[in-house]
Amino acid sequence: MRNDRDRVGTYTPTFSRLTFAKKPHTELFGTSIPDARCHLAKCLQTLTSSHPNQFLSVITNGLSTEQLLDIQKYCALAKVTLT
Repeated sequence: MRNDRDRVGTYTPTFSRLTFAKKPHTELFGTSIPDARCHLAKCLQTLTSSHPNQFLSVITNGLSTEQLLDIQKYCALAKVTLT
């Protein structure tokens, strides 16, 4: 009869493979939206340009500094400006 200590050694390679396995990249939007950050920036540009000063102040006052910096990066990446 084998004890539990003997069995643990046989599972080590499998456990290691599962523990350190890379999670496969899942494309959430498929090919319809190649870059979600650019898509968000372009949608925000459309929204803010259709309602000048209204949504820009909501965005500016409602987001943290870090979030605003991220939005600025996305806008630069998409080559758009919010008005």
